[in-house]
Amino acid sequence: MGILMRALGFLVLATSTGCTLVLSETPCDTVAPPGASDPSDTAVDSGPAGDTNDTGDTGAPLSRTAQALVAGGHHTCAVDLSGAVDCWGLDGESETTAAPAALIDPTHLSAGYRFTCALAGADPSTPTCWGDESSGQSSPTGNFLGPLAAGGAHACALAETGGVACWGRDIEGQTRPPEVVRASESLHLLASGWLFSCAQSTADSAPVCWGYDDSGQVSTVPAGPLDAMALGQGFGVGIDRTTGQSVCWGHSDICARVLSEGDEPWAQVVAGLDFACNRSETGQVTCWGTNANGVLTDVPATPFRSITAGPGGRHVCGILDDGTDQVTCWGLDASGQATP
Repeated sequence: MGILMRALGFLVLATSTGCTLVLSETPCDTVAPPGASDPSDTAVDSGPAGDTNDTGDTGAPLSRTAQALVAGGHHTCAVDLSGAVDCWGLDGESETTAAPAALIDPTHLSAGYRFTCALAGADPSTPTCWGDESSGQSSPTGNFLGPLAAGGAHACALAETGGVACWGRDIEGQTRPPEVVRASESLHLLASGWLFSCAQSTADSAPVCWGYDDSGQVSTVPAGPLDAMALGQGFGVGIDRTTGQSVCWGHSDICARVLSEGDEPWAQVVAGLDFACNRSETGQVTCWGTNANGVLTDVPATPFRSITAGPGGRHVCGILDDGTDQVTCWGLDASGQATP
């Protein structure tokens, strides 16, 4: 998810399953679920299946506060009110305990399935990443301007020299963007999902996707421009720039449930493993797709000013829009990823 932070208000510019935040002072489990594929595997994987019978769900607001949030597969990270990065949930690859203490006031932050990357200080710089390193996803080289977009086991960002560059796992070409993306001098939206990524160069251009295309998630991209974008496993969702409503491409079973109509235009969209959530301009959240672990039915009625979901994940977290900066989560909580 690409979010531009003005003071403590959020305007979504882009979203990804690896939620990506763009922050600016001036003008976003113990084991993997059954069926999950280890990112270090060399064979093509279909992605995590998730545990639909897990009962470790939560929806109760707790005491953690934050300026911004990003969700991974089984962990969540926040930029707290002091500017420090704080993570919770699964720590099997040090995705929650290895966040650098010296990382203060990151300008960009993105969580992948089992890793997180950040940019801090003056652009351009080399991202700081922690967590799973099985495919080189936590060891980027080169300087980047942001935004960052972390996916299953790969990540992409706007390179200092221009165009999108990616690193990490590349079994389906997910780290090799097409020439039109590599050569672009601007970047409006950037998102990474499970084995694929998408970018939109300008506010008026069409998105372009690359990587795994088993469900049409790369080849059936909308022709019109989007105002926000998020990628799941085999599908993508966005907010149509003209209508303000949701669009979905890729996995037919999930896209058949797309929440295309609302009482008002949508302000944000996020995607997890096999579901997506929309946030309206007044902060109301509605989720659609597969209802595992109450991710669709346990949505709090309280307005949110920002929400996040992550690659391969079945939990959602958000910051309440009531002046408290309080974090609330719901969905799968087997590793404490939904217990802030």
